[in-house]
Amino acid sequence: MAASAAVLAAGSFSVSPVRVHLRAGQHSASVEVINTGDSRIQITVERLSWAAGPQGDLLDPTTDFVASPPLFDLDPRGRQVVRIPLQRPADPRRQLTYRLALQESPPQSAPQGLSSVLRVTLPIFVTPPRASATLEWRRLESPGGPQIEVVNRGNATAQLAGVRAAGGQDLEGSGGYVLPGQVRRWPAPGLGASIVVRLPGGGTQTVKLPPSR
Repeated sequence: MAASAAVLAAGSFSVSPVRVHLRAGQHSASVEVINTGDSRIQITVERLSWAAGPQGDLLDPTTDFVASPPLFDLDPRGRQVVRIPLQRPADPRRQLTYRLALQESPPQSAPQGLSSVLRVTLPIFVTPPRASATLEWRRLESPGGPQIEVVNRGNATAQLAGVRAAGGQDLEGSGGYVLPGQVRRWPAPGLGASIVVRLPGGGTQTVKLPPSR
């Protein structure tokens, strides 16, 4: 398994790694959940397909992979490995994208309507050889001012750390993933002839924008 070594912490439990990448010949992965709090907790695991819709991400239940165990208790400082074997072959033409959701059950002693639960979703990517993202950037004019549009024409997901317009400020909400076929747009006040795309790991790429449309 090739995956980020970072840890995602959310209140009373943490998960590592924060994203899972399965490549050619890899059929299973795992994540570790750690109870970082002082109370016993119960975690439910949900399996979701992840696609790009007209209004944003589409998440639906899936049986394409297994999450084992799907429900477990953790003592304070306890650890649990959740195994993720695939139940279907990888697609040789395009990347498959999923989400693994882990949710803490509300304490039985909490007053009804007053408890809050923690929910963390991790991306899972099943990537065939030579799959890659191909991003196409455009400037758009709108009544509210200029916007930046990006379309992923490739067959794998792109990850952005942020997009900078003139002035050196990141555009609000411009970080995250761009799935294959997905279109994302952000307001871009003060937009010039180019943008700087920030990449995970600290790299940058300057992109010249075609004429607005």
